[in-house]
Amino acid sequence: MGDPDEAGSALSDNYLDNAWTAGASERFAVSPGREKDGYFHMPTGQSGHPLSAHYRDAEAAWVTGEATPFVPGPAVHTLTLRPMVSAK
Repeated sequence: MGDPDEAGSALSDNYLDNAWTAGASERFAVSPGREKDGYFHMPTGQSGHPLSAHYRDAEAAWVTGEATPFVPGPAVHTLTLRPMVSAK
């Protein structure tokens, strides 16, 4: 395998390949019936799209280890989906 400190070794290359691409996508703990006591951690935010204003909503809490509530609070935004009406 090679010495991990030796540049170009198999172990070193494998470590570098996985160093920034692996990790938990979310963490949470909740007990049935005690949802209000549960916690949730997510490294990004509400949106999974990098160009969204909400992409990194939860990043600061993730970095500091601050738990966010498992049960959401009141809605801040709403999204209404309607079928597209085609013009004939």
